[in-house]
Amino acid sequence: MLSNSAIFSGKFPPGKFFPRKKLVPMPFFNVDTTTQNVPPPQIVTELISKQQWSQLKIHLETTTNPTTVLQQLFNSGADTDLVLSYFDWSTREFKITYTLELTCRLLHSLSAAKMYSNIKNLLNGLVKDESFCSVSSIFRAFSLCSGDRLCDDHSRVIDMLVVAYVRNKKPHLGFEAFKRADDYGLKLSVVSCNQLLNSLVKQSEIEGVEYVYKKIMRKRKIKLDLVSFNIVIHGLCKVGKLNEASDVIEDMKSIGVSPDAITYNTLIDGYCKKGKTGKLYRADAILKDMVESGIPADEFTFNILIDGFCKDRNVLAAMKVFDEMQTQGVMASLITYCSLIHGLCACGKLDEAIALRDQMMCSDLKPDVFTYSAIIKVFCKKKMVDKARELFDDLVKQGMVPTSLMYNTLVDAYCKSRRTEDAFALHNFMLDRGVLPNTATYNSLIGGLYSKGDTEGAKRLKNELANKGLKIDNIGLG
Repeated sequence: MLSNSAIFSGKFPPGKFFPRKKLVPMPFFNVDTTTQNVPPPQIVTELISKQQWSQLKIHLETTTNPTTVLQQLFNSGADTDLVLSYFDWSTREFKITYTLELTCRLLHSLSAAKMYSNIKNLLNGLVKDESFCSVSSIFRAFSLCSGDRLCDDHSRVIDMLVVAYVRNKKPHLGFEAFKRADDYGLKLSVVSCNQLLNSLVKQSEIEGVEYVYKKIMRKRKIKLDLVSFNIVIHGLCKVGKLNEASDVIEDMKSIGVSPDAITYNTLIDGYCKKGKTGKLYRADAILKDMVESGIPADEFTFNILIDGFCKDRNVLAAMKVFDEMQTQGVMASLITYCSLIHGLCACGKLDEAIALRDQMMCSDLKPDVFTYSAIIKVFCKKKMVDKARELFDDLVKQGMVPTSLMYNTLVDAYCKSRRTEDAFALHNFMLDRGVLPNTATYNSLIGGLYSKGDTEGAKRLKNELANKGLKIDNIGLG
């Protein structure tokens, strides 16, 4: 026979939920109905079944207490629906919280009656207050009232407990319940495991994700599906464990689960976010594997690669991916063009960026304000201020709202070209539009005045701003 410490620690020999010799747990309350003035079971049952709650309340207030009656209902073998009705009513009416032992006894009864929606509601209430009960205490109490009859219904209750923890934003407790379920020999479903894995990924608890995944793969009691593998791959890529993510793809293939576009896209995105040329070319190789596996690359796949290459300033490789995208008949989107234009502008390839913008507009796609901003920045950098202003006016006519950065870029370009009148005119236009100039705006204006030799004007503007409490850099001063 196992010791009590073994029972309560949840450590059982493999394949044994309880000792072979049946344990007869002591009743939760030592109720002696011969010495207490308790209403007979028939009266209580009748009052509950007829929902004569006011009369039942009188009995409880004058002769006994809610806990004793609930215990009596369990001992008399009352119908589960009646017990649940009384449990819900008495909880609301007397604002009491029943002991964990009684609550788990009700869970056991509901499980036997396959009343799963009621179990779900009861568990949700149970897990909301961590101070009321720990995960281990729930397992102990549930095991004591379940006897030695290990069945699928017990697994379902614990399965729903894991989900309840996850849905109440307590994945760490769901993870603990997962581990204890394994100790007790209970089998969870792939649905609850997927929800747990996904919640752990969102919390960046990757060690927990790896534990759950490896435990399932090693014991093979739960059959993971495509969703399971994609969640694990996403979690590993999220923290840069790209080799481990690639291994998971091999695992899924070994058990007959075929990767889909999401699987490959997630891995490609992981390599692209890592940056560095080697990682990006590895992402490109994964794309080739994807196509060879009969899974066509979609818009999302190409956009990931294009954005990755552009951020790495490898616009030549990005344009090759763009060409391949068109060859395969995948329509380029606003995201595709914007990524490429930003990449080209970052590399100073203004002519190519403008040509791509024109191609984009011919496809009935309008550049967004950030794309215009990237092109304007390059125009200004190349001292093509009039071209930049022309583009600025164009986006305003289209009803777009220029950003403060865009205003500051143009103001600075005007000032560096000693066109302070145009700079101040744009500053006034900025104010008319309700966009407040910031320190960068005024630093440019003051610097422009100094560069033109208008020292008095620069000082006057500095003093005005100082009186308004705006701190300006000491531009032009020795």
